[in-house]
Amino acid sequence: MSVPSDQIYGDRIRRGPTFCPKIDKDRTGDVYIHNNTSKEVVIIGSYFPEIKNGNGYKCIIGTGAHSNGNIEAVATRVSGTELKCHVPLISYGLPDSGIIEARLRVTWGSEAEIENDGAIVQIYSCSKMAHGDCSLCKNFEQSRTSLNCQWCDNPLQCQYKDHCSAVGAVARCPGPHIDSVTPRVGHVYGGTIVTIKGRNLGAVFVDVQNNVTIAGVACVPNGDLYQPAREIVCILGPSDAGDKKGHVVVLKISFKNFEFQYMNPILQRVTPNKRAVSGGAILTLHGDPIYLGTSLEVTVNDQMCNISSKSTAQIKCRLPPGKLGKAKISVKVDGNEIRQDMVGNTSLTYVADPEITKIQPLKSFKSGGRRLTVMGTNINIIDHPKMFIWTNSVKSNLTNCQIKNETLMFCQSPTLLPRVRGLRQSTTMVTAAIGFIIDNAVTVQNLTGINSQLQYYPDPKVYKFYLNKEDKDNVKLFKSEIVIINVKEQKLLLI
Repeated sequence: MSVPSDQIYGDRIRRGPTFCPKIDKDRTGDVYIHNNTSKEVVIIGSYFPEIKNGNGYKCIIGTGAHSNGNIEAVATRVSGTELKCHVPLISYGLPDSGIIEARLRVTWGSEAEIENDGAIVQIYSCSKMAHGDCSLCKNFEQSRTSLNCQWCDNPLQCQYKDHCSAVGAVARCPGPHIDSVTPRVGHVYGGTIVTIKGRNLGAVFVDVQNNVTIAGVACVPNGDLYQPAREIVCILGPSDAGDKKGHVVVLKISFKNFEFQYMNPILQRVTPNKRAVSGGAILTLHGDPIYLGTSLEVTVNDQMCNISSKSTAQIKCRLPPGKLGKAKISVKVDGNEIRQDMVGNTSLTYVADPEITKIQPLKSFKSGGRRLTVMGTNINIIDHPKMFIWTNSVKSNLTNCQIKNETLMFCQSPTLLPRVRGLRQSTTMVTAAIGFIIDNAVTVQNLTGINSQLQYYPDPKVYKFYLNKEDKDNVKLFKSEIVIINVKEQKLLLI
């Protein structure tokens, strides 16, 4: 929207886009407005024209849903490069974080908007941002001076400096308070990453840098992960006395309700002790305890065994491929390799992948469900074998197999895929190739060297019996009679 030239003077002779009024976001700097506080906001820019009929400038703060729309404030022109917005005292509806960003716009004349490059205003509340935490308020005093927050004496809370009583700021904060410590157990060799959460846990990092001990051992805080007043993340050193217990001490205050225990984890047993060389099986490692602390790594022959679950007494991981023979298992807790029980069976041997040598019978109705006997070698080293069929290069759903012993298992024939239409209206037999999912073994998915073609026949059709008067609910009662069942299809018995 343009402004008539007879309403401005001074720089009006300069025309063209180069001389358009514009707000300079960088030179204006960060703009902070405290809740329930009036403020004079200085805006720096260029080519702010002087209006004849009054100043004609207005600041608009777009608070959105937090304050039911926009806040408008009268602005005055100081010079061609400076404006002042006179923001009135307003109570803003702030979120739990205690601070929101609002867009700052400036209009002049008949609502013409001055160009700006995304100037924003931070509307905040010291008390809401500090959440009643003195140390956090002290952190604002040192690291975010633009907020003008201060821990005041009456009432005892974080407030805008101008709102404090005559007594002013409180010099010292209350002692630290801890809400949680995790974990509460770690490796005797150290390396456990401990997270302490609470209130008044120091205002700045230097407060806690050398002020955390656990069970009498220094826990070194991480400056990058430190959240002033609220959270300390530290790396615990090794125990000076093996297995031991002790309390958490922060800023020289001992918290007896938070006890930490150093322990020495152990690998006592591995199950199973044999698995296929192609990998993919679940390996279970047992110990009392076997896992504690924060980090865990399991390798087999220096290859990662991907962890699927873990507890203090048991770790499960998926085996990588290996080579025939005994494998080296390594478990590291918090970067320390744990000891292995010399009495328990902690060994793992890689053996040849299972081989399928014979399947019988090789006939099934199209609905599947027939029990097939599968013979081969190393069958019992499989976790959860499954069977499927290939039809025109399309794989069917999987059916579960039951392992009998090293050379034998039983599987249910899968249902013939619905897209195979030939059996619906005729007695045509269809063949499908059998395959198996056996951990990571590939050769059993496309069997060669044996007859693995499963013949599918139409399902038999059984018709209703002729009912007598005494028969009820479609149930035929037989009393020492000869029963003759006539079947529509000829292939009822599959041999």
